[in-house]
Amino acid sequence: TQALPGSLSALTMQVHGDAGKNAVAVRLKDKTGETFEWRIPVTWTGWKTVQVPMNPALAVKARGNGVLDYPLNLEVVRVARLQ
Repeated sequence: TQALPGSLSALTMQVHGDAGKNAVAVRLKDKTGETFEWRIPVTWTGWKTVQVPMNPALAVKARGNGVLDYPLNLEVVRVARLQ
């Protein structure tokens, strides 16, 4: 895991897309152990700058109160298969 600075509002990264049925997923864990994951569908080909908003209302929540309690830890950036 990687500790992230307080008051984080978005995470920006370069993603190489193939316009497939996939998404880039980012999962964070807050200080209470609650996990949040955001998924951005990859609908383009080639490189693109992608911004993942750190909005709890847009996240897939595993459990907890739905509030990002700082500090946050970056757990994983992965490719997620979309159905």
